[in-house]
Amino acid sequence: SHATLGIYQQLIGPESTDVHRQWLNDWMQSGAAKIVVGCRSEEEMIELSTRAKEKQIPIHIVQDAGRTQVAAGSRTVLAVGPAPIPQVDEITRHLKLL
Repeated sequence: SHATLGIYQQLIGPESTDVHRQWLNDWMQSGAAKIVVGCRSEEEMIELSTRAKEKQIPIHIVQDAGRTQVAAGSRTVLAVGPAPIPQVDEITRHLKLL
């Protein structure tokens, strides 16, 4: 839920593009589906975020607050999109569903 909230706040903010706002609106109107997949490492997550940014797909990385067993500042979740499904699939299709 942190990733979803983070990407939502980013896309309604003043630095969001018209295209990204339209993708957000389309996503909200279609039920705001979220698909959870896993990657092998933080390094792979950063690589995925870089690929998404290169394709102009919005991303949000969650950094853990350190209130549990995960170290503070650890990057734990990456939101990719909302964006058209083929564009997101291009980045994430090789990952396994959780």
